[in-house]
Amino acid sequence: MTRPVMRLLDPFTGLMECKVCGTRHAALRRAGKYVRGSWQCINGCQLTPPARRENPDVRPYK
Repeated sequence: MTRPVMRLLDPFTGLMECKVCGTRHAALRRAGKYVRGSWQCINGCQLTPPARRENPDVRPYK
């Protein structure tokens, strides 16, 4: 599962903010739960995982 891009600012109104671009929107709730698309940015932003660093002390297998 991917990490959610949106940060929940106000749980009572459902206001969410994108962690990447800062866009805010009100999320839809049904039966007390947020719908699937609520945790995605409307601009299509994605969180990229941090780059993996190679350890120079470890030699590859031969």
